Amino acid sequence: MKLVDLKTHQLVEVPEAQAAQAFQSGAYGLDPSAPVHVTDADTGEIRPIDPTDVEDELASGARFSTGDEIRKFQKSEQYGGLAGGAIAGRRDWLAASQPVYPIRWLWVLLD
Repeated sequence: MKLVDLKTHQLVEVPEAQAAQAFQSGAYGLDPSAPVHVTDADTGEIRPIDPTDVEDELASGARFSTGDEIRKFQKSEQYGGLAGGAIAGRRDWLAASQPVYPIRWLWVLLD
C-alpha cells in the first residue's frame, strides 16, 4: 500500500500487513489521490470510506483492505448479484443464496 512519508513528503510502498500500524504511528499519511477501503474485523465487509474517517475506523478494529480484497469488492460492485459473486471469486456466493435441505436429499437417496 502506498503511504506518504510525512518527513520527505514522498510516496513509499508499505507492506499491506504493516500499513495500519505505520499510519497510526504518525510517520505516514494517506495518498490523497488514492481511494481508501477498510475491512471490518467482525464481519469481513469491505467498504470505501472517507479519508477523514480512517483513524476512527482503525480504532474500532477495522484494517486497511488488501489489494486482492479491493479487486474482489470492485468486481462484486460492478457485476452485482449471484453471478457477480461468482465472477468476483467469492466462495460463499452459492451457500449464501441457496438453502440446503439435507432431509430432502435423504428421501431421494432412500427412494
